[in-house]
Parts: sequence; C-alpha cells; structure tokens
Amino acid sequence: MSRMPSPETIQAIVRTLSSEYLLELRRSLLRSIKEEPMARFPRPQAIAMFPFLESELESRGALENLEDDFDD
Repeated sequence: MSRMPSPETIQAIVRTLSSEYLLELRRSLLRSIKEEPMARFPRPQAIAMFPFLESELESRGALENLEDDFDD
C-alpha cells in the first residue's frame, strides 16, 4: 500500500476539484469505509481522506440537501 500524502497536500488537492466530483468521490469513500464489494479505495485510506472531503463539501454548502449515505 502506498503512503498517504500529507494533510496539507490532501487539502490542496481537494480544493481544486469540483463539488460534483467531490460528491462522487464521497460516495466512493463511503463504499470503501463500509467495505462494500465494489469499493475503490483501501478502507484505512478512505477513513483518512473522508474528513478532508467532508470539510470541503461543507464549506461549499454542498452537503445541505444530501441524504445520509450511511443509512442505505
């Protein structure tokens, strides 16, 4: 498994992505965290990246009308 980038690097990358892409990435990370069969990321990496993604989406107001994907 490759080493995770620094928190600063993750934040810098996340800020450059569109809200639509971040929402899709959020869904992928949730699948990985829940260990679904078609998960795209190793679970530890998904858990590490999720807070950065969630924070950026929240700052953009992109989570306001979003259903909680953990209830699926």
